[in-house]
Amino acid sequence: MEKECEQIKIFRLPIITFLMLSFTIGNVIFYASFEDMYRIMTRETELFLLCVFLIGIPLCFVIFEMTFLITESFNKGLRGEKRIDLLVFVLGTALELSGILFLTDGVTWYFTGERTGAIPYSPVNIDTLPTVVTFLCLSILGYIILEYIPMKKMAPMVAILAMSAMYIGDIVLMVLTIQLQPSYEVAPTAFFQYIYILPACWIMITARVIIEKIHEWKIVMAQRPVLDQEGIGTALEEALNTPLSWPIIAVLIMIPLFAAVALILGAFGQPSDAITRAFTETIGWTFSK
Repeated sequence: MEKECEQIKIFRLPIITFLMLSFTIGNVIFYASFEDMYRIMTRETELFLLCVFLIGIPLCFVIFEMTFLITESFNKGLRGEKRIDLLVFVLGTALELSGILFLTDGVTWYFTGERTGAIPYSPVNIDTLPTVVTFLCLSILGYIILEYIPMKKMAPMVAILAMSAMYIGDIVLMVLTIQLQPSYEVAPTAFFQYIYILPACWIMITARVIIEKIHEWKIVMAQRPVLDQEGIGTALEEALNTPLSWPIIAVLIMIPLFAAVALILGAFGQPSDAITRAFTETIGWTFSK
């Protein structure tokens, strides 16, 4: 049975459901945080709505992606997964960049005492930024391959490489999040909370699409004849046809994939240890030398 036929028909209008839930959560938190909310709502309606959604949307990202992951674990998908993922990529990235910009400004002011004219204390070395961006784009490419290409049209090794690419994106985002931690101590801001949204959602998306492909491959294998040959080739093929081993194989493949991409980037002037320098050759952050 196709996955579309197995989907739970709860979110018939997922985007509208998402926005309504975001507004509701934002309202509850806003009213709980400020006593005179009625005056703010009537006099500054636009500001009120903006703040409500800035509070509610990040929390809804986590709630929706966690729900998608749980339901996929039981092989029961929800409608709107791809559309919510797109919102996470667009709005989640915007929130992440907003948080990084505000935190960078705060850390720069803390160390220099200047708001304008000072060289920003960036959490990522600008010279090696192309390497970081490349690995993140590679992770998105892995997601596109896993989410939009059915397993009946894709070899297991391609799926494993895509999983490895997504793993690399998870690691880069987690390292970036750890890199930003000191900023809250020297320049606390509400935007600090936004740096957790994209990494948390991306990790859940990674786990969900892997589980989804494992379920799909089981259906594909059920429609194929049983292997009756012996030998190394057959043993290797059988290993690749065992989907529960894919996440482990993807971890092993991640290292040569990382090295291959780093080698290609080296041809464009990026140092071989660019991903390390990206976080260590900075000032005022977790991994700064």
